Amino acid sequence: MISLTTLKGESFVLNVDKILCVEQQADTIVRCVTGNAYRVKESAEDIIYKVLQFNRDIVGYRFSRDEGEWTLNESEQS
Repeated sequence: MISLTTLKGESFVLNVDKILCVEQQADTIVRCVTGNAYRVKESAEDIIYKVLQFNRDIVGYRFSRDEGEWTLNESEQS
């Protein structure tokens, strides 16, 4: 789960398994498989990073970013 902030400044926690997509427009919109959508202060890039960090902490995967692309470093899996 990751912590996000609404445009009103309220924090909430979102299950990363429920994220369908993240849209970067004037605001960042997180759309969930449940049909819910949340406008948040974090950028799409920040949300992607939080999801990758969550997966690293829970699953043990390590990711790196090269030229705008996220890649799984299989040799660093726990």
